[in-house]
Amino acid sequence: MSILGYYVTKINNSRKRPQPKERIVEKIYRLTDKVTKHPKFNDIAGFISLMNPVAMVPGLLSVIKSESADGASAGMFIIFLMLQAVFMLVAAQTRNTKMFWAMVISEVISAIIIVMIFAKGGALI
Repeated sequence: MSILGYYVTKINNSRKRPQPKERIVEKIYRLTDKVTKHPKFNDIAGFISLMNPVAMVPGLLSVIKSESADGASAGMFIIFLMLQAVFMLVAAQTRNTKMFWAMVISEVISAIIIVMIFAKGGALI
């Protein structure tokens, strides 16, 4: 192939229409931009993320009250811990203080639950 043929092919390939998946993703981005660009979005997201540690308190209390770790899965709380760590980093990146601290509190609760499950002889799964 000649150099001219190479560049003509490259130019033609760069003009291709976006694939259907790319068009769907772009539509989703445009739709979510309307929500995430709202001036109150960070406040609302921060408040909603406070529900996470509140929802974890009953699990913490049941692990504290029980004598064994039957029915509790450390693996599930390890996954929660990883998700909370990611959301904490996203909150730090977006400067969402409420979400950041909600995830920190959730991580502490998850870590306590994990330690208590293993201390009571619980399994990973």
